[in-house]
Amino acid sequence: MIKNVVKTGVVVAVAASVAGCMGPTYGTGKTSGAHLMDDLGGALSLAPAGHKKAGIQYTPRPDIVKPADTSSLPTPQQKIADTSAEWPESPEQKRQRILADIESGKRSANFVTNRADADALGSSAGPGRGSTGRSRVYLTDPPAEYNQPAETAVAGELGESEATKERARKKAQGKGKTGLGRLIPWL
Repeated sequence: MIKNVVKTGVVVAVAASVAGCMGPTYGTGKTSGAHLMDDLGGALSLAPAGHKKAGIQYTPRPDIVKPADTSSLPTPQQKIADTSAEWPESPEQKRQRILADIESGKRSANFVTNRADADALGSSAGPGRGSTGRSRVYLTDPPAEYNQPAETAVAGELGESEATKERARKKAQGKGKTGLGRLIPWL
């Protein structure tokens, strides 16, 4: 009988030690079953939420350390844009640079390479808009006399809208009423 009790005790001890080693611990030292039991115990606990945790004791920051003699401090640097070559140019400076390039013939007013240059020149700048250059910059640029409008050309005339032209075309074809008149007979 004692022999059976000892055998049973050894088997239970081995089983308990092996059971403690089972399951991943994910680097925390607790098995997933132990974590589950702790979480369930915490969820069913009647103690307040911060009961186990001691609060963090915050301390205020110390004051700024000021030098004993403030008269020897250097003066702040003024106009860094004028003293540094790495400072970006202002929109006004960019506009003046682009206009100078156009006047000198280095750049055609009708050839704007990017949106930033078009914005710098203003709303009337861009491909197909603005004044023409005095000379050809690229071989593919047309001669200056080709860019001059004819003396008989009307300037500032917008002409008829496409909707008006479409209505006139339908009337000429004899399609009858168009637009709202087609839906309402007495109009």
